[in-house]
Amino acid sequence: MRQLILPVCLLASLAFTTAQITPVSNAAFYPYGPGTADILNPPADDGTSGEQSLTTPFTLFGNTYNSLYVNTNGAISFGGAVTCVTTAAFPVTDNRVIAAFFTDIQTNHTGHIYHRETVDADVLARATLDIRTAFPADNGGFVATWTYIATWHEVGMKGATGDGLNLVGINGGDGTHYTIHPYSRTTNLYNLPTWTDPAVAGPAGRWYRRTDQALIGNTPALVCPSSYSQRRGEKCLKMFKKPTKSYTGAKLTCASEGAELFIIRSQADTEWVVGMLADFNSRTGKKRDVWIGLTDEDTEGTFVWEDGTPFNVTGYAPWAEGAHEHNNEFRNCVFINKRKNWLWYVQKCRGPWELYAGPNSYICAKNAVPAAPDC
Repeated sequence: MRQLILPVCLLASLAFTTAQITPVSNAAFYPYGPGTADILNPPADDGTSGEQSLTTPFTLFGNTYNSLYVNTNGAISFGGAVTCVTTAAFPVTDNRVIAAFFTDIQTNHTGHIYHRETVDADVLARATLDIRTAFPADNGGFVATWTYIATWHEVGMKGATGDGLNLVGINGGDGTHYTIHPYSRTTNLYNLPTWTDPAVAGPAGRWYRRTDQALIGNTPALVCPSSYSQRRGEKCLKMFKKPTKSYTGAKLTCASEGAELFIIRSQADTEWVVGMLADFNSRTGKKRDVWIGLTDEDTEGTFVWEDGTPFNVTGYAPWAEGAHEHNNEFRNCVFINKRKNWLWYVQKCRGPWELYAGPNSYICAKNAVPAAPDC
């Protein structure tokens, strides 16, 4: 049996005015509220239903859960409550949610949040038809045996703000597996009742997506770890302007931060580094060169990059005049030399500084990581 994914993300109502709850007759919604067995969440700001046990396990991107949480801020979550709201777009790490409209909701003054697990025959028949219509090729023989219905009825956003904050989608919590509605984080969300999904058959105002498959969304948004703010491709960089006389010491410092010495082997990388150092030098009056991650310590005259890849002698190699003549068994580490018009030169890997050399800065590099929720 495949898990039933109800169109929960669009079966919700958002309002900014106080409303009196009455029995619901809106045909777009599954039955909820008075007259059903719904659980009513208490009025709250950043609240949750608490853990709700399930009689049928639910699969979310390869992980199976026996309970869920219906949270005030517009999301069903798995593995724990998610009572805050994040400004980071999906995918994010940790939060495992189905988001109806994940934003800053408050029900202390207006709105109600209802939810229930049900195997009501009428609901199952409707769910069966909805899924067969939405996914005719994959689910022509689908029969719903279990459902969970959650409804945010005429709830209001705290302060009636946040047009760009509303997230609508599903997030697997690993920074990779997710799906997101095209209107998410835009004011087009107010037009959801008339929106028709071009990819899935069904009436307007519905959005169906499966969560029982390990689907991988678009390349996740990647950010730099703490204190690593500069990006070069998928690498995040941190420049240490305080000089070091030891190439080995620079590597050890990077390793202590779970990073590696950044290798500078392209014109674009060089221009970025030179810009950073030129600005620092002009502001402070200090002179800083920088290690580039290239040495011939193991075999004199055979340069190797710090990551173990061999140096391409016919590739990018802006050597300064006289660099090779200066190279000998005592000088094995390459650096960008300010005194040589920011070209490559060779010096001792462990000081003291020589003529036309140092003091040297260095750059540590870490891989960019998936964005984490900011709350």
